[in-house]
Amino acid sequence: MKQLKLLLGVIILMGWSCNNDETKYVGTVNLEASGLSDGKLAINNVATFTATVTDYYGDVANLNYRWTLDTENGELSDGVNTLANSTIAGHSMRCIGRISGDERIIVEVITENNTIIASAYVDFTIIPFADTPDGLGCYDQPKIIYQYGNSSFYVCNFDGSNAEYMGFGGLSVAISPNGKWIAYNKFDDDRMGYFAYLRNCETNETIEIPGGDGDDYSPEFSYDSKILYFLRPEPSLEENHAGGRPEDIAAYNIETGEDYFLTTLHQSDERVSKFTVSPVSNEIAFIRAGEDIQPRLSILNTESGLITDVLTLSFTPNSSMDWSPNGEDIIFSSSNIQAGKGIFRMSLVDGIGPQLIFTDLSPQSQAPINPHYYANGTHIAWTGQENGQNNFNIWSIDVNGNDLEQITSTSGNDLVQGVLE
Repeated sequence: MKQLKLLLGVIILMGWSCNNDETKYVGTVNLEASGLSDGKLAINNVATFTATVTDYYGDVANLNYRWTLDTENGELSDGVNTLANSTIAGHSMRCIGRISGDERIIVEVITENNTIIASAYVDFTIIPFADTPDGLGCYDQPKIIYQYGNSSFYVCNFDGSNAEYMGFGGLSVAISPNGKWIAYNKFDDDRMGYFAYLRNCETNETIEIPGGDGDDYSPEFSYDSKILYFLRPEPSLEENHAGGRPEDIAAYNIETGEDYFLTTLHQSDERVSKFTVSPVSNEIAFIRAGEDIQPRLSILNTESGLITDVLTLSFTPNSSMDWSPNGEDIIFSSSNIQAGKGIFRMSLVDGIGPQLIFTDLSPQSQAPINPHYYANGTHIAWTGQENGQNNFNIWSIDVNGNDLEQITSTSGNDLVQGVLE
């Protein structure tokens, strides 16, 4: 996005006092904006505003700056946290586009005696999400996304080379197909819960997904990178359910900043436990079950809201599911006395499944974790202990369950989170 710097006319206010020291407080402020394109800011993008004071006869270091958004279509930020409107801060402020519409940011320069000596403003317009060109955004090639250790997020090439720390951590993470957005959830010690965040990988600006109260899990993007899906309980539900409040599928529209629910299964005493998004149709396949209701694989049409039950399951995934790139099947891992331990495939074309395609022969009791298709659906990567080690690494097989290979060999735990390609 090209940057347009706007230098606006200045309103100068004179501060007068009764002690004949009035000239000390004369000042002029220029407000400069970067990150705008033709006076426009896309939703969830960031503009930085910098105030420069001149003709002031006191110590500029002692000045404060009060920042205010006129319509609150934007959101003030220090680059990490959302700030109140209005807020006292330094001479520079960031604004994140949140809602389409006109906006004005105002800065007032305040002396240590709480005297306003000057003010200025910039008018701009917040517009719907501006997509990036085709490609992988911030990444130079396809990646396996994984968690290393207890919380740090990494990416590596398909062969395990060039491991790269993403700069933050949490419980789970996803990268949008266009490589521009990163969604993750992490535990907030002060609020005692898991909250979801959306990060722009080009600017590192991060916003908290609105509407949650500490139970946001399993982020995953739509195939066009415009919607973030995740699991969240209805916030009005009380904590009186066995196993916690039942989760439904929630969504966040990156274009409009709107958060909403796609399912309301809690109303029938059911919950969503796992889900995956089709890279072809943008439908969502998920596992639904209740205390006295047998688990089912269901498919949600995200446009109409229609839910279709596909298969009744005698056993369910022990970790995430993944939809094949051609849209014809879904894989997951599980451990079942009758069916075995390993990676299973469910066919959506003929309704057959689940069929065991890879038998986990590891002496460890843990079944494969988070299997994901990669390399255009020709291979499957997952987290396992296939050589009997105590830690977890990333392993690979071909689409038919053959050619077992070890991708990572760290001494810690490498937990597959997803794939970018």
